[in-house]
Amino acid sequence: MNPPNKTLGGACSSGWLSEDCPSNVQQLPEIVVPSGYSADMWTRRAPPSDPRQLLLSTHLGPMQNITAAVQSVWNAKEGRKLATGPGTTDTPGQSVSFLGFDLHRNGGVVTQVLASDVGTWKSTPDCPTPKAWLFLFGHYRTFDFARHSQAAAMDLATGGCYFVVAAVWPVVAASDTHGKIRDMLPSNSSKRGRDKNDNKGRVNKAAMLQATEDFGGRLAFAILSRDFEKMILCKPDKKGKKSAACKAGGNIRSQFSTSLPWHTCWELARWAAATHGFEVDPYSTVIRTRPDYNFETSWEIAPLRRVFEKGTDDGHDGLHLALGTLQASDIFQMMSFAAYETDIAMPIATGVASADADQAAALLAIGAGNGWAMGMLEWERRLRPPMLFTYAFNGLGRLLRVRDVSIAKQIDWVNQTVLHSWPMLKYEVTKGVR
Repeated sequence: MNPPNKTLGGACSSGWLSEDCPSNVQQLPEIVVPSGYSADMWTRRAPPSDPRQLLLSTHLGPMQNITAAVQSVWNAKEGRKLATGPGTTDTPGQSVSFLGFDLHRNGGVVTQVLASDVGTWKSTPDCPTPKAWLFLFGHYRTFDFARHSQAAAMDLATGGCYFVVAAVWPVVAASDTHGKIRDMLPSNSSKRGRDKNDNKGRVNKAAMLQATEDFGGRLAFAILSRDFEKMILCKPDKKGKKSAACKAGGNIRSQFSTSLPWHTCWELARWAAATHGFEVDPYSTVIRTRPDYNFETSWEIAPLRRVFEKGTDDGHDGLHLALGTLQASDIFQMMSFAAYETDIAMPIATGVASADADQAAALLAIGAGNGWAMGMLEWERRLRPPMLFTYAFNGLGRLLRVRDVSIAKQIDWVNQTVLHSWPMLKYEVTKGVR
């Protein structure tokens, strides 16, 4: 039995980059990335006397400024260490964590917070802190049509004791392959944009503020720029063909498109808690999904919380358990707030803040791998825990495509989808968790 290798920072109980890792951590042979791990890391453990100890962010203090919190992690001039030093690959300036991109380009700016709002919250004796969180990320898409189902599912599960955060891009859609935005929105909608040839649409602060009304004001949001697209090292040729390096960049581009808003959602939750004066419950449920996710059912919150607190019946630690689609769970995941913070958000933030290329790559792989429900695969590469233990789960609904709610189809969509799905029922999601 050997102590863990400290080169990856030692992600132990008191926080990433701590020095108090237990000495009885077994080290595997055939290590690819130098690290150690505990063979019983998923074994059920007794909960601490003070659940707040489960939140590593308590050591960071309250978060007061969402713009500073996000940009200081991702932008070089504001604090990011990753790729600020000499290049660590054959291509000058290229980061081992974002192959195909030069993080020195565009002045080192990956993103900017274009607009934000912290929402509203009113604590009551029955609801001093949110029982559940809805983390929305990515393109706005059909949020106008899906959010009524999101609010209904959250209301039914928690009795209205929930909070929503959204980290979205300034364009409505990633492309027009699933339908044209201008066909979906009324002619006077500001989201259509001024250019008649613009089929992606535009998202502004007014649109997001309007969306808060469906959640009773309980929505904090940030609109993020996609400056990282200016950092790609190459462009397709005149025939539209991409080189191998371009293809690598296109694949890693999805890591920016997920890791950045996943981290921002966590910062938004911390911002809301600090601003509204409530403490985050580490056992509260986090559902992370997209703005265009249409809920068809809700869930029983009490049994799921019991699993988070006491573990599964077969002895697994519920705190680091997630429900999602194995190997491709970017669309829908459920877990505890403590798991989201420890296993996804903080590894990403700490990795981007690290000037050590190997450490940054390992931590980003952990955070992104867990976010995609691919932590088990990264585990096989001998990366350092914690890792989410994922149970296969298909979610509580489906994506609502732009083509499903064009102007011509909206009435039919309401009749066929909304009316036929009500009243919404609650599903016992822990049935698959032994």
